[in-house]
Amino acid sequence: MMPGLNRRLLWRHKLKELHQSAGAQELSEASFKSTSKNPSPRKKAMDLLSRREHSRRELRAKLLGRRFLAADVDDALAQLEKEGLLSDARFAEGYIASRVRRGHGPTRIRLELEERGVADVLIAEQLEMTEIDWGKLAVTVRDKKFGEQSVSNFREWARQAKFLQYRGFTNGQIRGVLGTISALRK
Repeated sequence: MMPGLNRRLLWRHKLKELHQSAGAQELSEASFKSTSKNPSPRKKAMDLLSRREHSRRELRAKLLGRRFLAADVDDALAQLEKEGLLSDARFAEGYIASRVRRGHGPTRIRLELEERGVADVLIAEQLEMTEIDWGKLAVTVRDKKFGEQSVSNFREWARQAKFLQYRGFTNGQIRGVLGTISALRK
């Protein structure tokens, strides 16, 4: 079982309890959707969070896209953060884990988290907390794509380096996997 799975199930359960206590009556999901014509921003945010983690910026954009007032959205998000139901740190942790499973490197993960509104300090902290051997991950990603044979010429080296760079690995990690160009000239 994945380490984040238990935490996710716990948060879903907590969201469900809060959802039920806020509604004052238990309804099935189908009847709930048909009876609530104008849900509050908080209720809609809880619905979105029950599906997956969101960063504060992502959730705010989704709620504003549903034409809730900005002040109401900000109040709802502040309340959810206060209750611990919305957390950029938890979002970043899960996001990093999912991207590592896909074979993405630290540079790409950092950029994607910045696009989603996670603070630079928090990104650095979460990347440091993950005990990933980025060099080993780069080797695995490279071997999966190109096989285990070594690079024989500059053109092939450049092609593989470009692929690893696109995946988000640093130049140092790429050189560690592929070796240096000068080694090819010998």
